Amino acid sequence: MVKKVMPVVEEHIDEFLRHKLKEKFPMVGMLMGEKTIDSLKEIFLKEIESLFPVILNKFAGNLAQEVDIKAMVTERLSNLPISRLEKAAFPVLGLFQAAAAIGGLLGGIAILLLS
Repeated sequence: MVKKVMPVVEEHIDEFLRHKLKEKFPMVGMLMGEKTIDSLKEIFLKEIESLFPVILNKFAGNLAQEVDIKAMVTERLSNLPISRLEKAAFPVLGLFQAAAAIGGLLGGIAILLLS
């Protein structure tokens, strides 16, 4: 995941070093050449690449603690009207019944043919 994000991060760091930093601190901009910008960008990218997994793991851990998915699903299902669940389930059940009938019919034909 970090590898997918890094090109976007690199683009933002490049924009920051080349334009925004020079706007905020013109004196720093006057001292920074292409080599300095490239060196700083490389240092920032390495630091961010090592920092991202730590942040993501911490965020994912906190998210799991904050959100109880099982409780959310249970609550939402318990609040659904039975008639709505029946309307959603009946077409699927009808397909299962049709498949079972066809399977029974084919099984009966196979028994007749094999005996």
